[in-house]
Amino acid sequence: MGELCLHIRREVFVEEQNVSPEEEMDDMDHACEHYVLWSDGHAAGTARVYYAKDVAKIQRVALMKEYRGKGFGRAMMLDIIYDIQQMVRIGHHAISVIELSAQVRVLEFYESLGFVAEGDIYDEAGIPHRKMFRGI
Repeated sequence: MGELCLHIRREVFVEEQNVSPEEEMDDMDHACEHYVLWSDGHAAGTARVYYAKDVAKIQRVALMKEYRGKGFGRAMMLDIIYDIQQMVRIGHHAISVIELSAQVRVLEFYESLGFVAEGDIYDEAGIPHRKMFRGI
């Protein structure tokens, strides 16, 4: 995984949200597809996708502070969803659902992208989260 992804994740999760570096840097990075969102030559955001059986799990979605609320996160998520759909269309993965673990404060953002929250709120790295799902 590139240093840019790590830099953005450190900045957002460790520095801003006080997630411990040990929790943020897990052993799943090697098994994921990583994305970097660029804006005018600057790395604005990152996310990763883990393919597990019939589920594509979007994880570690992070956007640098100065790019939030301007449509960058939406653009990145739409690109990732499109890529997952293309992987299914060409037969690389037999995915039927996209899953993510959303911080409660941004549930509406993910709902606007077609995700539906399911289950109870739970703690992940000291931050309230909910599982969200959407079809392909």
